[in-house]
Amino acid sequence: MGGDMIGLCTPTGIGLCKPCTRDEQCNEGRCVEVGGANFCGMDCGENGCPPGFACKPSKPVGALSGDKPVDQCVPVSGACDCGQSNKDAQRVCEKTNEIGRCLGTETCDPVRGWVGCDAKTPSIEICNGEDDDCNGIVDDNPARPDQECENTVDGVGTCKGTWVCKGSMGWDCLAKTPKPEVCNYIDDNCDGMTDETFRTADGKKYNDVENCGTCGHSCIGKIAFAASVICDASGDTPVCKVDKCQDGYVKENDYTCRAMTSSLCVPCQIDENCGLQGNKCLDMGTGVKYCGRDCSSGSVFGTDCPKGYVCKTFTGGLKQCAPVSGSCDCGPGNEGLARTCANKNIQGTCYGQQTCNGDAGWGTCDAKTPVAEACNGIDDNCNGLVDEDLKTPQKPCENSWTNPDTGEADTCKGQWLCSEHENKVRWWCNAKMPSAEKCNHLDDDCDGSTDEDFKLTGTDKYVGLENCGLCGYSCDGLIPHATARCDGTKPNPACVVDRCDKGYYKVSDLTCLEAKNYLCSSCGSDDDCPVPGDKCLDLPEGKFCGRDCDADNVYGTPEGVCPDGYKCADVAGVKQCEPVSMACDCMPGDKDKTKVCVNSNQNGQCLGVRICDPDKGWSACDAKEPKPEVCNGMDDNCNGVVDEFVQPPHPTCIIGNSNGTCTGNWVCKGKDQWKCIGQVPGPELCNNLDDN
Repeated sequence: MGGDMIGLCTPTGIGLCKPCTRDEQCNEGRCVEVGGANFCGMDCGENGCPPGFACKPSKPVGALSGDKPVDQCVPVSGACDCGQSNKDAQRVCEKTNEIGRCLGTETCDPVRGWVGCDAKTPSIEICNGEDDDCNGIVDDNPARPDQECENTVDGVGTCKGTWVCKGSMGWDCLAKTPKPEVCNYIDDNCDGMTDETFRTADGKKYNDVENCGTCGHSCIGKIAFAASVICDASGDTPVCKVDKCQDGYVKENDYTCRAMTSSLCVPCQIDENCGLQGNKCLDMGTGVKYCGRDCSSGSVFGTDCPKGYVCKTFTGGLKQCAPVSGSCDCGPGNEGLARTCANKNIQGTCYGQQTCNGDAGWGTCDAKTPVAEACNGIDDNCNGLVDEDLKTPQKPCENSWTNPDTGEADTCKGQWLCSEHENKVRWWCNAKMPSAEKCNHLDDDCDGSTDEDFKLTGTDKYVGLENCGLCGYSCDGLIPHATARCDGTKPNPACVVDRCDKGYYKVSDLTCLEAKNYLCSSCGSDDDCPVPGDKCLDLPEGKFCGRDCDADNVYGTPEGVCPDGYKCADVAGVKQCEPVSMACDCMPGDKDKTKVCVNSNQNGQCLGVRICDPDKGWSACDAKEPKPEVCNGMDDNCNGVVDEFVQPPHPTCIIGNSNGTCTGNWVCKGKDQWKCIGQVPGPELCNNLDDN
């Protein structure tokens, strides 16, 4: 028999923690806020709450700020998606403030709910090798230290440099260590001057006694019998000169100290300069006059001459002791003595040394011949400067290369430098060799642009998958369960979800969640079926969540494939998995299961059962049709009472026989129907009764 089902009995609490948007979706309670989302609670009642749930004041969905909470059975843990079934499960959590948003994970505790969110608190970016503000970029533009980057050595000086962020090592000051100035053509103490303690006040000439004219050229030991020497920079070129002579010697000129015990070989102009009578001022052929010593037969010194000297006859027959070597400042007494000498031409003056041979005189001057300055690390013209005023080569300083991929030629230009290169001072071009552009913050192909192949056109934003936001920051494998891409639309390009892995769906730019199975969950609208593509289906037994079975669904299953017991059907233009039986409570495991059904009309309600066939669904209800109650021993209107309030055929009935006729009453006798009950007529007896 046909009929409309108007109700059924279900276990207590079956709707607890079901996702909801309104109270009508909750069988025994209200739709309230639980753990930041909306779920069905249960009215507390006299019997309390099921295990794992507690009666707590809860905020109903849609309640206004002044509305009072309602008492509902809600999870002790405070979270409907956290219980014994998923104890120790983890989910994504976040910590957000005005600086940024950091992601982490939290763990399900069946008693306390989701706890232990390990997301760090976003903070202002500092130099520490970490992404403090969680924008996907490590150490992006951290504030530099307030103090100057400098290195100071007391009493020496201070060298300034540049602060460089070294990640987890913090800030590093790139400033060299100041050192006391030495003669090396370098500003050792960082005072802005080079070799200043070894130069004249105007800084043009080296006038230090150990660095005369150039670094390393020492005057010490250059002049015989000199106790001290100086570097005289008053002329065009600094030269070594006598300051003081040793004891027993006197300064003869800026370059000579002579013995004081004799006038022999003392420079002179006239005879009177030579002291004792008979000693003459002689021209010895060197261009300089020196005192001889009388060795004639009448000489007070006698005719013998000191060792290293010989008695010679000069013009006018004068006999005088003169050096065997022919030179007064070079004799046996100063064998091996060296003195400064010079070689001069239009290019300049070069100083050197010549050595005394006691017999032969002064040897050849070893000063080099001045030549025009060339790039060789040498002071060619001996002016105290190295490689000055040079003309650079006329050939352009450049390196060229043809890109094999594009066929385009690239050229890097540079400058000609005169310095040591490949173990030799020479002209060399410092132009680098162009190459294909790499992400390294350098202009590798010398086209005037840096890392242009890795940036968003017309901007400085790095947008490559392997170089997102900055060189070397790769999006590959950065976001769990997802293939990432570099989003260049953000102020700072960042790695975001491009597509989630099979079985996962995107909930934010940085998160893919697992596509859990909500098939046959009770729903009121598509919003109650959270996985993208899933729809709320209107089935004969009510509204339940389907599952996307179209191509490219988030579950990663082929088009048209559904779990066992479900079929892929076209529902309002989209493909959804729905039960083969069209009943979520009649699945393959429910075969021959029964449930109560009702047949009702104006006469009453009759209960029956329906039987589950997983291939066809629930059978028709076998409840009988309610009818008006009649006397038949049956509950015709199914109210639980048999033959109630039935009306007899007539108000009274007649019982008669040969003795007479008696009046009786109709009495319903169930399946025996109506019976007339009363006195049966009998023969009249004397008994004060009307027997007949």
